[in-house]
Amino acid sequence: MMGRTLFDDAFVTAQRRGHPRGKGPLDLDTFCQLEHLLISSVGGNFSGVIDSSLANLGRSRRVAVSIQSYALAPVVLAQSDFLCTLPRRFLQKFTDALELFQPPLTLQNFQLNAFWHERMNNDPAHVWLREQVFEVARPRSYLKGSADECRRRIPDLV
Repeated sequence: MMGRTLFDDAFVTAQRRGHPRGKGPLDLDTFCQLEHLLISSVGGNFSGVIDSSLANLGRSRRVAVSIQSYALAPVVLAQSDFLCTLPRRFLQKFTDALELFQPPLTLQNFQLNAFWHERMNNDPAHVWLREQVFEVARPRSYLKGSADECRRRIPDLV
């Protein structure tokens, strides 16, 4: 099996703008007391990597809702008082409706990897596809700024 890391990302905790908790730093007690939204690709799970890290501290949180789709998370968060802890790269796209905070516990970075069978390693079509995936996954810090600024800097990608 062949593989490559697409990206590493820090976790952040999100809440809707205007959340009753306010905008101050998030402490561990408050984090554990508030209700959370959890994304579980297998469905129905109410425990994840955050819960494992909390358990190592002798703590737990209140997972109120578990959904299977990352795409639904910003919609649910924007319409509720739940917190949700996910990779920054995903949540930063929704800062018009969500506020992001540093989680009050140490979490290992989220890492997304691509894997393929070694027999596909030199297949031209597969090589091309992997290159496209690697390009899309590349950090885009240079894309900050207005849409017009981005178009001027990288016209072939817009």
